Amino acid sequence: MSLKRNLDDIVYETICMGFVSGDYVAGARLDPTELADRYQISKTPVIQALKRMAHEHIVELLPGGKYEIPVATREDIADICEARLIFEERSLIKLCRDITYADTGTGVYGGQKQGVF
Repeated sequence: MSLKRNLDDIVYETICMGFVSGDYVAGARLDPTELADRYQISKTPVIQALKRMAHEHIVELLPGGKYEIPVATREDIADICEARLIFEERSLIKLCRDITYADTGTGVYGGQKQGVF
């Protein structure tokens, strides 16, 4: 992997971590020049990272080459909650079906591997 590709990935991950840490908030505009100055790098890896984020719908491309962090709508949040419920319910069902007494630290019930529930 080339050094440039690594720098693009590092910038992408750094900006993403800024979302998680609260450095960038929903509705904020991201200017590639300002980000390049902030990270003391050229604009090219910043632009590549932002293009990737726009492709992944993490940010939105605005006219003039600026980017914006989208604001979640009530519908977006409801969709995310619904998806989480579906995922978590299926995970819990699988866990209950597959867990054994040995997994719980209470020993193996009757010498057999069987579901706890």
